[in-house]
Amino acid sequence: MTYILPDEWKPSPKIRIEGNALDIVRSSSSMSVLAGPGAGKTELLAQRAAYLLTTGLCPPPRRILAISFKVDAARNLQERVSDRCDLVQAKRFESLTLDAFAKRIVDQFLEALSAHLRPTPDYKIIFPNRDIWEDFGNNHSDDYPAIRGKNNKQLEEIAHSSIPISQLEDATTEEQQIQWAWWHDQISATPSCLRSEEHTSELQSL
Repeated sequence: MTYILPDEWKPSPKIRIEGNALDIVRSSSSMSVLAGPGAGKTELLAQRAAYLLTTGLCPPPRRILAISFKVDAARNLQERVSDRCDLVQAKRFESLTLDAFAKRIVDQFLEALSAHLRPTPDYKIIFPNRDIWEDFGNNHSDDYPAIRGKNNKQLEEIAHSSIPISQLEDATTEEQQIQWAWWHDQISATPSCLRSEEHTSELQSL
């Protein structure tokens, strides 16, 4: 594969990048970029990826992973890099949302998870709503009376505030008991249920 010399690399046609932005794209070190909406952050990232891939500074088999919070942002960046690199180079760039990346990690290392955290291989993604949290509260309020004083938002925050303990006997606070009950319900379900804030199709397509 033929690469472009770093000093000879230029931004994609019709894309104007100069000054500090160009220095960032060509930087040989990690950088943090702070900019407001519409400032061109996505294009800057796309050009940075194109620079690393087309100059060979990110050689095979190395790959580039971009993480976004929103599905549209992840897709937009992926499409821009695909438009600015050839097919072989573009395949070494992946733009995912945080939840999609987390799902891939779970799928790849499922058997390495502790038993109390390991979902069934056919686990499903759920999006807990008011009814789900109310059912959870009603089902466990007798065993864990503290649930009665929590609203749905508080229950959700408790359930996902940290990695749950492995055994109920290890719980030292009411919050840990509630958290254990939630995770035990989800993991022991058939199939297991894992929570996400993304659209199901975006996750299951990975």
